[in-house]
Amino acid sequence: MTNESLFRHLWLSYEATIDGKQTYGDVGLLAEAAERMEWPGAPEMGRTIATVLRKQVIKDKNDIASKHHKVVRNSEILKLARLHADAKMTQTESHELIAGYFNMTPDAVRKTIEREGSD
Repeated sequence: MTNESLFRHLWLSYEATIDGKQTYGDVGLLAEAAERMEWPGAPEMGRTIATVLRKQVIKDKNDIASKHHKVVRNSEILKLARLHADAKMTQTESHELIAGYFNMTPDAVRKTIEREGSD
């Protein structure tokens, strides 16, 4: 996945969290986007923006934003796994690709798919 498509994915995921229940949606997604993007001429900028967002907005709370992010993330993982299966991609390839998108291990992706797909 290119940086541009990863950023677009994180942005769309963030937009999905703006539902009136939270002031800013899931800011953790914005922090992740800032952290994972390349910042020409200032590579430390993304990490700094992410740190500020996490400290000032998220504040180490395990709150609704984190739970909502997990629900959105898991839904996206299932959608991608289904798309990959329809495209005849192997599970190993699919899980590795999805793991890269979400900064997870392929095993964590597999477990998420097993847990969420059995509902």
